[in-house]
Amino acid sequence: MEQFQNMDNVMLLLLGSITISVVLGWFSIKIAPRVGLMDIPGSAEHKKT
Repeated sequence: MEQFQNMDNVMLLLLGSITISVVLGWFSIKIAPRVGLMDIPGSAEHKKT
């Protein structure tokens, strides 16, 4: 019975970590092109064929 008492904490930590990862992922997708971390096909001269 003791193992089920901590199940609330586990579910709360899982929900919190999933929420944090989704929010940080969304921000990183929005910020990456502005910082220059994304490779855009055909953007550089040596990439054009």
